[in-house]
Amino acid sequence: MTLDHMGIALAGQAPRLEEMAIQAGRPAFIIFSFLLAEGFVHTRDRKRYLLRLLLLGAVSEIPYDLALWGSPVFMPRQNVFWTLAIGLAVLWLSSMAWGKGQFWEDMALAWAAFLGSIIAWILRTDYDVMGVLLIVWFFWSRDSRGRQMAGALVIFLMFVSQELLLATSLSLVFIWMYSGQRGRNPHPMFFYWFYPVHLAVLAGIRFMILK
Repeated sequence: MTLDHMGIALAGQAPRLEEMAIQAGRPAFIIFSFLLAEGFVHTRDRKRYLLRLLLLGAVSEIPYDLALWGSPVFMPRQNVFWTLAIGLAVLWLSSMAWGKGQFWEDMALAWAAFLGSIIAWILRTDYDVMGVLLIVWFFWSRDSRGRQMAGALVIFLMFVSQELLLATSLSLVFIWMYSGQRGRNPHPMFFYWFYPVHLAVLAGIRFMILK
């Protein structure tokens, strides 16, 4: 992710370097989608989880616009936390059908995914439709790691260049190695706040270089 953002923010005068950085960093979103689906299953407070994502989306928007697009307000694209929040809301909405039978549960998830994809597309959130579909797929196929990985690869390559196949496959290796246990975390909010902080740093570097 950081490499992806560095490529866009800082390597504009070196197209080849920018392309390499994007190829290395972009598949990280597959891991984010997987972890959000897992987080939804294991969280004890879905409301707090959603509010946290919305808060980080709001905090990250100006640093995101400055770092990647060179403007404090860039309406054609919104940061990835909005996509994650929409994905979580889709899973939460569909969970209202739990216990009503597999058919109705699947239908609820499909319609919620359709609605969430439209919202993400209208808002132009990072990874928009693809992001929502990845989150939904990881949740729906959570009983089979192999099916999760195969479907995620197909969804990713439907929306993104096949040149990212190697890097995408690497991200799936990490998902395959996931043990289902929570790993060590320096601080519960570290990886949340890393996103806006690293964007703010990149924005500062970008504007110093432009001067």
